[in-house]
Amino acid sequence: MNGQDAITIEGHRLPEEIVAAIGRGEWKLPADSPAVAALFTEQPTPAARLYEPGLMAAETAAWRAAPPEQQKLYGGPGAPADGYLTVDPQSAVLIGDLGYDLPIALDYSISAGRPRVLYLPSRAPGWIEVAADAADFLRRLRASPAHDRDLVSPRITAISWGNMTVDTLGTGKDFKLYPGGGREWDWSETGTRHDPGIQPADVEELLQHGCAVVVLSRGMELRLQTMPQTLSLLERRGVEVHVLETTAAVELYNRLAESTPVGGLFHSTC
Repeated sequence: MNGQDAITIEGHRLPEEIVAAIGRGEWKLPADSPAVAALFTEQPTPAARLYEPGLMAAETAAWRAAPPEQQKLYGGPGAPADGYLTVDPQSAVLIGDLGYDLPIALDYSISAGRPRVLYLPSRAPGWIEVAADAADFLRRLRASPAHDRDLVSPRITAISWGNMTVDTLGTGKDFKLYPGGGREWDWSETGTRHDPGIQPADVEELLQHGCAVVVLSRGMELRLQTMPQTLSLLERRGVEVHVLETTAAVELYNRLAESTPVGGLFHSTC
């Protein structure tokens, strides 16, 4: 560690938002908060905690020192992730857990200056992204999931081959939409391809925004598949799911958006 102004854990600098939260005494999971369960999409155990820097260093060092086969059991390189994310311990820092074998990590593999926040869910073969960066993570920890459910899902106002227009979001090829907003759907974030198709990691963001119904498009030519693990995840979370050709998916989504906290993944080509 390098003092109060900067903290380095196993070669990785902690984001300034986490350092500031530690300094203010706010680096903790909110007690009995529904935001925590909404963020991680499962209930924390009574032992859930965010680590102080010394424990971050100790837990991360132990993770890195584990044999490769043991690392695979925790979503490490070579793990059969089945649509979840894998993490190289050398590119990550453990920052907390929701209980035994339920770790929370910063993943620096995509950005050294802006690591994303990942979580290894119970009974999952790999990790999910719970926040785009530390600031997003801290904001979501203190958000109200009921607020998201009360928001309106943006309407899709136009759809054609390779082009969609969404209220408040503008135009793009593919979109990820949910109550209160959305963004362009970048397949490279999770390595999604037409086959095997939409992965569990692709729908986690929809769950975090309180979707009661999810609409998954199949593309204009029905080439986009959906992994069985994705449908199983949505079923376990009690979410109603519809898998349809893209124009039919848009029609259903817009109808549901009038009265339901609906989300969806929309692909505007094949």
